[in-house]
Amino acid sequence: MVSLSALVEGQNPRSIDLILTYTTAFLCSIVVLVAMTWLQPSIPWTWTQLIIAFLLTSDLIGGVISNLTHSTNSYYQKSTQASILFLLAHGIQPLVMVGFFDMSWNCFWFLYVYMLVSCGVVRWCLGANGLTSAYSEYQSQVAACFMVLGMVVSSTCGLQSSSNQIMSWFPAVYFVKLIYAFSVNHYHPQQQYSK
Repeated sequence: MVSLSALVEGQNPRSIDLILTYTTAFLCSIVVLVAMTWLQPSIPWTWTQLIIAFLLTSDLIGGVISNLTHSTNSYYQKSTQASILFLLAHGIQPLVMVGFFDMSWNCFWFLYVYMLVSCGVVRWCLGANGLTSAYSEYQSQVAACFMVLGMVVSSTCGLQSSSNQIMSWFPAVYFVKLIYAFSVNHYHPQQQYSK
């Protein structure tokens, strides 16, 4: 049976990885809470919204850092099934945005479906179960293309939270976490690329 810590941190994470992941997640969560309470005092935030914002921010920001560590990246690159389940489970985050921060259903469907398709293409470029394919040298670039396209579409087409700007960072960080940090094999062996 797989432990929860392995799902979050991979196997045998280094101390520095944990420190960077959790410190960055905590600091960003504090920034969001301060912004919600001091920069948008006209919005009557509930305690539930503040707690959810803290947890959501911690998960997304911590996930970006954690997914870029050797332990987490290697863990998920070895298991196609775990990777698929990980991506499917990340529909919860935009669903939370719909339920607690007035994000539209159109935005939910765009973010979730776009993320799944993008991650599928990026992981396909790598090959099954972490095996190198002929396209693996382009994996980072393909992920970056999908990531920035998703960011631009979500920011220019009104696919943001309608009631507040404090959570407007969500789509960009969601795409960074899943399309780039998670789906790219950042630690594959160095290859000699043809010119």
